[in-house]
Amino acid sequence: CDLRDKEQVRSLRSFHLLAGCLRANATLTCLSLRSLNNEHVEPLSEALRWNSHLKELKLEHPTKGNDSMVTSLPVQQLNGSRKTKTIDISGAGEAIVSGKREMAHCSRFACAMVGALLAENSSVEALKVNPGSASEGGAFLEHLHRAKTSSLHTLDLSAIGLGDRGGAKLFESLHTGMCPMITTFKLGNNMLADQAVGPLM
Repeated sequence: CDLRDKEQVRSLRSFHLLAGCLRANATLTCLSLRSLNNEHVEPLSEALRWNSHLKELKLEHPTKGNDSMVTSLPVQQLNGSRKTKTIDISGAGEAIVSGKREMAHCSRFACAMVGALLAENSSVEALKVNPGSASEGGAFLEHLHRAKTSSLHTLDLSAIGLGDRGGAKLFESLHTGMCPMITTFKLGNNMLADQAVGPLM
């Protein structure tokens, strides 16, 4: 379903109706959506938090030309219907470039969906994810803050290429009170220098 195609989804109101149908859906196990944006995140996540049948949500985002990024999210693990202490979605993203598939990070709106779906999860303890390098990775806490009332307490962002820019952004978010539920961070192999942790000093 392409959310930019008015022949498929005519308006945001139409999308709200679609999301409402997903809440009680008992047959659909995989859903693919193209061009999801910020206005779609809340209604979709609200519906899927209570869905106990949809196993996989595939979010495709066009990049250049016919290229795109695809992130596959395990809905039942994220919303807590399938009780899992550790959720690893570090390999959930892929890029399609000139028809070839390669590993990639989770797209921005997929990261927003992760935080929103985790909001009511009372069984998860640890999350491993690759939200992208540099400032993209550093901004992940802004998305994860939606899950501040969940049981999540450990975030693994190891080896995603944060660097100084991403590290500074991450620690600035912490300094402003983002994600108070996270008590353990795993940040190994991210080339973090002293200046990246400056906001915490």
